[in-house]
Amino acid sequence: MITADQYKLYGFLMSPYSMKMRAYLRYRRIPFQWVTGEAANTIAMTEVEPYMVPVLGYPDGSYVNDSTHLIDDLESRYSDRSTTAENEADAFLALLIEDYADEWLLAPLFLYRWETEADQTHNAQWIIYEYFRGNIGHEQFDAMTELWRTRQTGMLKAVSGEPASYDMVKASLHDFLAIMERA
Repeated sequence: MITADQYKLYGFLMSPYSMKMRAYLRYRRIPFQWVTGEAANTIAMTEVEPYMVPVLGYPDGSYVNDSTHLIDDLESRYSDRSTTAENEADAFLALLIEDYADEWLLAPLFLYRWETEADQTHNAQWIIYEYFRGNIGHEQFDAMTELWRTRQTGMLKAVSGEPASYDMVKASLHDFLAIMERA
């Protein structure tokens, strides 16, 4: 049952930061309502700067984005099932891994999502499918899918680098995953 004193998490399934916050809130057992689609986009466009999901709506009516800062704030508000390691060295390593994931691993994620035409089409349709809450017959579905595909592929160079670096970007993800498997 959703109550008025709950948090509202505005985000999208395609957003790794939205999924990070959703997993965090679930793990911590902090009651929240997941809000997606056009409603999430409207909140992100009107309540926070810069425009970015996820946005966490607090029970007091305020809105905040940036998953790392949100987690820091919630860690200070709730004591049960903390995700902060008690050992300082472990806490440092956890923050280092989180920062690496947030800042660098976005490059291979973005590359894998937007490099090929087939992935561009699929992922743009997925985003707009969620935006329109499954209404693929919406009159703006095709136009918005193309708009989103163009937007994201236009950012590919800025996020993932030049095509000559793509193999290195992908290798960095595979190297990271191999190290984490051994840890």
